Amino acid sequence: MAQHLAPHFEVRAYDPRETDLPAEVKRVTQEEAAASDVIVLAVPVQAMEAALEQIAPRLKPGTLVLDVASVKQIPVSLMEQYVPESCEIVATHPLFGPQSGKEGIAGLTVVTWPVRVSGDRYAEVQKFLREGLKVDVHEVSPDEHDREMAYVQALTFLIGRALSDLDIPNTPLKTATYQHLSDIERIVQNDTGDLFDTVELYNPEAPAVRQAFVEKLDQIEAALEAHSSK
Repeated sequence: MAQHLAPHFEVRAYDPRETDLPAEVKRVTQEEAAASDVIVLAVPVQAMEAALEQIAPRLKPGTLVLDVASVKQIPVSLMEQYVPESCEIVATHPLFGPQSGKEGIAGLTVVTWPVRVSGDRYAEVQKFLREGLKVDVHEVSPDEHDREMAYVQALTFLIGRALSDLDIPNTPLKTATYQHLSDIERIVQNDTGDLFDTVELYNPEAPAVRQAFVEKLDQIEAALEAHSSK
């Protein structure tokens, strides 16, 4: 994402890990990062509360805080709890990653929600996304977002993890439908364990969808066994 933001802003980042940052990003201390006018919380949901606890006392009045988490209800609740009232909050979820956005992000989807922000500033955020980054912006509430992502992400990741663990073969006899399954397996393999945990464990709508899916598989298997025993 840094490469897409760099033409428009100075991109600075604090990362406690000793990992290399993209060339477009300037590494700064946590204090320097927290003093920025706009802060993007690009951390796993598992680490968000700790990050907010650390930076909240350092935020300046008027700071705009955004998250980019793949789930929304829990991050929004945490930001409302820890971000001072003098600051503004916008929840976002870019529905793409390094693989899907490597050729450009124009036309890809970003979800937004005005958690605690003035109308003018929220309009500026949406205008930048639409005209600056040229992405497709959808305003969706945290509840509705997580309900939809329980299918779009949690169910997809569940199937992808199962296919990966099953180690399905790359056969020359594959059909187009089988190729779609292989694509799901490949994409999920490229995602991090933190992302899998986020979409499965931190979306309150995901357990019901997973359970319904497993129950349907059990029903289909039972029906097949009953038919084969006749």
